[in-house]
Amino acid sequence: MNRLAFLTVLLSLTLSGCGPAPEPAVTYDPASLRFSGERALEIEAGFVQQFPNRSSGQPNNKLAAEWLMAEFTRLGWDCRLD
Repeated sequence: MNRLAFLTVLLSLTLSGCGPAPEPAVTYDPASLRFSGERALEIEAGFVQQFPNRSSGQPNNKLAAEWLMAEFTRLGWDCRLD
């Protein structure tokens, strides 16, 4: 078999195994990814009012960290207090 025929057969076999990748299934609502500045400000304002004086060593510092951990855990993140 000459070299050109061999390369033609090899290329044909290689390309026959190629195909488009399957479309991934979307398992979330894309609208839930939209950022809302108004909602972020609302959360921040509530956090600041609920946990004033969060300086290191103050009681509200630990309470604020526990609240954040609970919120992140609720969102599905794996959190630990350090």
